[in-house]
Amino acid sequence: SEDGARMLCVEGESESVVVSRDGVSGKAIAELCRSEPNVPDSRISHVALSPSGRFALTWCKRSSDPRGNLVIWDSGSGEKLGVFQQKEFSAENWPSVLWNKDETTAVRCSANYINFYDGCEFGKSPTHRIALNDVMYVALAPCSASTPVE
Repeated sequence: SEDGARMLCVEGESESVVVSRDGVSGKAIAELCRSEPNVPDSRISHVALSPSGRFALTWCKRSSDPRGNLVIWDSGSGEKLGVFQQKEFSAENWPSVLWNKDETTAVRCSANYINFYDGCEFGKSPTHRIALNDVMYVALAPCSASTPVE
């Protein structure tokens, strides 16, 4: 997290385990996910945290979840909040979900859309959507919830 209070660790040799940990003590808070044994493409290769550390983002090349391989988690409880398909990974475009500073809005870019999720309700359809052809990446200014998206 931005204040160092929370961190994500990808642990393990034969399989990857993503653990949310206290940023000061290192104490485990929640196990978020575990890769499939003996399936190298299911190993979590990239992780990110929202500004406060409330949300965690994980990506693996291949997932057993038919909904997708990009997952948003509650980093405190380990609950899976949203799943998306992201076939290609680009380090320069990571993380592929961004939050505003107070985490009331998240944005995710897909091939032809910029999707906004108010209240960070990732299991629902986007609250707002902007259609753009071949959009590659989006950046979000650190604003508060009082700044409307139009």
